[in-house]
Amino acid sequence: MKDICVPELLSAACLPPRHRAKVGHYMFDYKVVKNLGEICFRMQGIACLTGQRGTGKTQIAVELAVAWCTQHFRKAYYTRAADLFASLKREFETDTTGVMMAKCSQVGLLIIDELQEVMGTKWEDNELTRLLDKRYAARVPTIIIANVKADQLVNALGASVVDRMRETGGIIEMLGPSFRRKALP
Repeated sequence: MKDICVPELLSAACLPPRHRAKVGHYMFDYKVVKNLGEICFRMQGIACLTGQRGTGKTQIAVELAVAWCTQHFRKAYYTRAADLFASLKREFETDTTGVMMAKCSQVGLLIIDELQEVMGTKWEDNELTRLLDKRYAARVPTIIIANVKADQLVNALGASVVDRMRETGGIIEMLGPSFRRKALP
């Protein structure tokens, strides 16, 4: 493990700079952080963070990715769902099919954010199920983030993914006010 460079792991994780800069600055509900950490670090499962915008879903996921890289010396990768599917589609055009799927299947911790932006097409549903199936089989943790209510996400993900989440992870609904709300002058 001495040859692994933590700054390189963090750089390769593609964590949003705004969230990386705020690691350690927020106080989150201890139970939420403990549950999500347990799913990622011990159960190696699939967790979904749902709820209103601004409740800290992405920030908690970034905090766990930093912990994953610095404590476990393993790779993490953050992507927005729209970017993931755009990359998968581009691979068909450039004859590099499978590169992004392999990367996302094998990385130690995968975070897929803004899932609500792509929920719906049969192709996206199939590719997401295929990716999550591979990660489930390989026992590597995945965090899915969506600005929707838990029941909307369950309907979008399908029975197979939800069943795997029930076994190895779960849906964690982030409640409370937005961290982004500030009084306007």
